[in-house]
Amino acid sequence: MNKMKKLFLAAVAVLALASCNQEKGGGIQYVPFQESEKSNWGLIDASGQALLTDEYKQMPTVVMHDRFFVKNNKGLWELYTAEAKPKQIGDEYSQAGVFVENVAPVVQKDKQIEFIDVDGNVKFTLDKVNGKVVSSCTNFKDGVAIFQVDQYYGCINPNGDVVVEPDYLKIYPANEGKMLAVHKKQEKYLQDGDLDQVTYTILSTKGEELGTMKSSKFKLTDGIFQSGVMVVTDEAGDGSRRVGLVDQNGDWVLKPSDKVKGIKAIQGKQFIYTDGDQQGVMDFDGNVLIRPRYADIVFANSTLFFAKADKDKAGYQLMDINEKQIGKDEYMNVLPFMGANAIVQESANNWIFINTQGEDLKVKQDVYAVSNRAMGDATVQNEYFDFDNIISSLKLTKDGFLDLNLNMTADAMTSALANMAEDEEMDAATVQKDAEDYALQSVISAGLARENIAMTVSSTFDENLAEGDDSGYHFKSIKPNQIGLDIPTSVALMGKSGQLTRAIINKVKTLGQVVKENPNAAIVNVGDASYFVANTGTHVFVVYGYLDVNQIDIEQYRNVKEGIGEPIKKVTDQLQDMDYSEFADTLASTLKALGEAFEEVVEEIPDVEE
Repeated sequence: MNKMKKLFLAAVAVLALASCNQEKGGGIQYVPFQESEKSNWGLIDASGQALLTDEYKQMPTVVMHDRFFVKNNKGLWELYTAEAKPKQIGDEYSQAGVFVENVAPVVQKDKQIEFIDVDGNVKFTLDKVNGKVVSSCTNFKDGVAIFQVDQYYGCINPNGDVVVEPDYLKIYPANEGKMLAVHKKQEKYLQDGDLDQVTYTILSTKGEELGTMKSSKFKLTDGIFQSGVMVVTDEAGDGSRRVGLVDQNGDWVLKPSDKVKGIKAIQGKQFIYTDGDQQGVMDFDGNVLIRPRYADIVFANSTLFFAKADKDKAGYQLMDINEKQIGKDEYMNVLPFMGANAIVQESANNWIFINTQGEDLKVKQDVYAVSNRAMGDATVQNEYFDFDNIISSLKLTKDGFLDLNLNMTADAMTSALANMAEDEEMDAATVQKDAEDYALQSVISAGLARENIAMTVSSTFDENLAEGDDSGYHFKSIKPNQIGLDIPTSVALMGKSGQLTRAIINKVKTLGQVVKENPNAAIVNVGDASYFVANTGTHVFVVYGYLDVNQIDIEQYRNVKEGIGEPIKKVTDQLQDMDYSEFADTLASTLKALGEAFEEVVEEIPDVEE
């Protein structure tokens, strides 16, 4: 479940980024570009006027509010003024977004999420909401940023005020002053897989509830309102996919039909759609404005389109709604208009600037590569951990941890785990409490969260936990032999699992006698039971119970590396900075990098003894 939520936030970031670029130029003043394949990066505007040339080894972000970020030789973001001789302001940041509003999200190494103003001053710190740690936050979109606390989401405004309390399982990106959300009251339906019963809440960007929508009528596509409508999916009787449009009341604006298999983009009262093979343009009344006979169509602005007839050949044409070509040229790749001009790729090594008449502006500046999607880190993660507080909350004692011990029956164990959800210091997932659920189970487990760290606690028994008779199922009077804690090395814990491991080891060493120890693992006897603590590089494990300590080899953990985070992060950073126009050229190298990252992961997995 935690993985799904992280993926959701990532999806929010991508959607917010994509939408930002379409909003009247997205407030973008300059975009990064290269003059040649070997040159450094500079900044250029839509008229072809370069602010900087051959300046930075790393691609800078786009310029918004006269500010941009770029990574230094240490891989940290620096903030600069957008002028001929840029001035660095503020600090160095391990993560940074952009100034969509007059503030931008940043994270200094090992610190909490902050929002800085254009002078680099911290305007507010997003550390806790209602006493709980904020784990991540998106960049701003339509005046709100979506943050996460435990497994729930809320929103802040550019002043740092909470406008939507973190009471939602999901919040879709805001647009046109409203956004779709799933309240935590719907959690039971999601857990039971009864998605048709889920009710969506429509919120204003000020936090007001505008209405609700039932999911039984359709399935969401992207959950974003555009031009007052939202794209939804309707499964036909034969299982084929059809899409339509609904308003904020859930009423059909355009009912699904076999003509429309997908909707790519909306502009005004028109949208680009596909019939399953080719793309065309239709209005909200269902009138076909451009027949689906193009391999690709892109909104150039509110009245013009870029259309490509053959997917296997270069050739985007600028045209109007009557399919009249504007200008005489065709382009390999295109970026939407930023104001009066657009940047288009004329050849493999050259981008040019055109106006709405399709005329080449014939600027003197050479442009080999350009991107309008360099938005920094669209989602930032909290990097600060109070390890003393985390260790304290685990309640490590000679008898067990988290108030769990080896003398508890299965019934008592399920009740204790369920009650953790009421603890202000812990958030616990729902635990199955009915004996029938454990008739074939010998393990009880629950998901927890503390200080932005997700973990799973489990208790292991020697036999199945329940049995049935004529009166029903009952828990057996048996007790566990081990209690375990699994803390995955998530993105939030990247680079810190070793520190966490040492903190846990140092605590359990005060409880008993050390049997074995190295920098990444330890075994400590505490009376009749023992603690085993180990960092595998991808997980931190804590096991308490009746262990045969002579059979546990801790040397395999001595030299483990810090998880899979860094090799994967190199690839995701590359993908984040990639513009669609660069995709074909960089796909092969990206796949190669993924393969190398996977090989690193495999090499880091310690050998497991038979």
